[in-house]
Amino acid sequence: MLDKVTLDVERFEVWVTDKVTPLSPADALLIQQLAKCVHLARMRALDEAGASQRLADHSLTDAYGIADVHIQ
Repeated sequence: MLDKVTLDVERFEVWVTDKVTPLSPADALLIQQLAKCVHLARMRALDEAGASQRLADHSLTDAYGIADVHIQ
């Protein structure tokens, strides 16, 4: 079974792909790459701040608003 972080990344990639479908292939690819980079950087920041452990029962994507308090 996949861990929560892996599931969160996969869910995010599906969401981004759905949002960029109407765009040209070149624009869609660029936006997908940037979005994934930003998403992974945010997840690393949460992990370094220890927020991912405190929020282990929640999706990291859903927890961003809560975790912002801890990493700002």
